[in-house]
Amino acid sequence: MAENGIRKESLKADIARYIAILEKDPSSTVFAPLAESFRRLGWLDEAIKVSIEGLKIHPGHLSARVALARAYYDKKFFKEAMAEIEDVLRVAPDNILAQRLLKDIETATMNQTAGTVNAQAAEVEREGEGQWLSGDDRFYTLTMAEILEKQGFKKDAVRIYHALLKKGDHNSSIIGERLNRLKGGVVR
Repeated sequence: MAENGIRKESLKADIARYIAILEKDPSSTVFAPLAESFRRLGWLDEAIKVSIEGLKIHPGHLSARVALARAYYDKKFFKEAMAEIEDVLRVAPDNILAQRLLKDIETATMNQTAGTVNAQAAEVEREGEGQWLSGDDRFYTLTMAEILEKQGFKKDAVRIYHALLKKGDHNSSIIGERLNRLKGGVVR
């Protein structure tokens, strides 16, 4: 823990030094390490602001663009982070930091999207589970069960599969396989 405290103090000392340099020379490129120091301390808004201001003077400063992208990423502004990283990689496709951050952004974006979709599906399931099943068994078909299963309405699909088994449907082996898959939690 003391090491973290020492590291924070070191970063704060670096920040003070960088700010002093910028006060003497506002066109200095020291804005890039200043932004990165802000980011490392978790001062993301400051990191973003310093990067944007510095990039107005030095638009081609790639490490500053990476620092800005990292601050956006840490703030979960993935769209903005991606735009900065794509700019860097257009100019320097071999930039390893940019390549790594690109992969991190893509992973985070996929996870964020999957989480949103799962939350929406859970909400729909809580609100509407079984509501479409009106007791009219004309819709109790293998095809309807497959559709419900693919859409994530497992309980409704299971209900239809059971009803089809009770009716003596000729696809009992297929239905049994699907019920086993649903009970195992593997839905395709």
